[in-house]
This record gives sequence, C-alpha cells and structure tokens, in this order.
Amino acid sequence: MTADEKCAATAPRATLCIDELLIANLHALDPQVSGGSELAAEVTTDLRAKRSSDRQAAGMHRINCLGASDAAYAEAVVACWTIEDCEPFASCVTREEAKHPRAPAAPPVDPDAPPEAPPTAHQGASGGYARPASGEPNPPPSQP
Repeated sequence: MTADEKCAATAPRATLCIDELLIANLHALDPQVSGGSELAAEVTTDLRAKRSSDRQAAGMHRINCLGASDAAYAEAVVACWTIEDCEPFASCVTREEAKHPRAPAAPPVDPDAPPEAPPTAHQGASGGYARPASGEPNPPPSQP
C-alpha cells in the first residue's frame, strides 16, 4: 500500500477526531516548546469552540499523514481505530506514533547568516565549472 493509499484508508477515522489529534500533538510537544503550555491551552480552547470543517479536517489529516517520513501516523490511526471517543483516540494515536521515532530534523538555519550566492553562468548547480562546448577540460582558474 502506498503512502497515499494509507492516508486515504485512514482518513474516515482520523478526520472525525482531527481537532483532538491536533490538541494531542500540541500537548506532546509541550515540554519541547518554550511557552508551549500557554499555546496548547489557547489552541485547545479555540479548537473546541469552533470545530474544523470537513475540508479543513481532510487537509490536516493529509498533512499529518504525508508529513510523516514513514507510515507511523497511518499505522497509529489503525492501531487505535476502535477507540470511539476522540480524546482517548487522539492520545492513543500520539502514544503509538511516539513508538516510531522519526528521522532527525535538518539542522536549524542561522537567520543572521548571509545568503548563499547562486552559481554563476559558468558554474553548474554543484558550484563546479561547466565544461566548454568543445568537450575539452576547462583551463585552471587564473591566480590573482
């Protein structure tokens, strides 16, 4: 089963509880995020006051599902499928998903670092110099 097929197969169950899934994810991140408790409480209140539309739920499910580098989210939804109430279902999904550690995130980008210059017309995407049309090797760069 492809990732898209797994997402489609788990959508009917996950979208019913998408708001609780989002809340559970926020609470799971809580210890890792500065000010996470306040953010999680605010988002929880907002989500419970105004539930997501069917379209929003489908979009959030797709992001959760395809955003995973593996099938952990879809497999967690399947593992917890029979739990009817959304809050325990969401807690179960979060717990099951945590059993499958994800690949480490890319290193943070320094916002103060100068941007990298794009390759010049004579350089390829790798930064190396392109071979002349004649096929002969490029001459070495001149020394300043």
